Amino acid sequence: MAKFFKTLCFPISAIRKGLRHLAFEILPHVLIDGRFIWIGSLSVLIILGGYLSVAQLRLPQYNPLQLFTANNPHEWYDNHAEKLFEFVAKKIALPLSVRLLWGFEKTPALSHFDSTKIGNVSQDRRFELKNVEDVKRLADDMQKFRMLEFVGIKEKYWPERFVIKNNNK
Repeated sequence: MAKFFKTLCFPISAIRKGLRHLAFEILPHVLIDGRFIWIGSLSVLIILGGYLSVAQLRLPQYNPLQLFTANNPHEWYDNHAEKLFEFVAKKIALPLSVRLLWGFEKTPALSHFDSTKIGNVSQDRRFELKNVEDVKRLADDMQKFRMLEFVGIKEKYWPERFVIKNNNK
């Protein structure tokens, strides 16, 4: 019976003995005596990674998902699809939300993209919606905006619907 347990436990004790030898004798020699090899190999990896990052990575030119330079053969289609194929440009086009405001004067000398340059809004005294003709002029302007190629809105704005409803009466 003792012989049975000894043969059963032998592989476990052999594995434990091998791991102890590896952890306490071999590994310290490799780490301490081979430290210059480790430092050298890690330095080479860091330098190589830095070179690849500088040489192959950049901000995208056409493709917002681009990672490598434009001459990477795996990203040729992504880089040239927007220029060569119209359906891709329409598919990738980013939606822009714009609010059209009438009745205000243009604020001079402000940057559209600098939110720190804020000015007071002043009312345009020339703007009026007192009669149907004023609404028709506004509807014509809004229809021109709506028909622009990059806008692509099919629904009519309220001044256009008002003019149609007023003409039907």
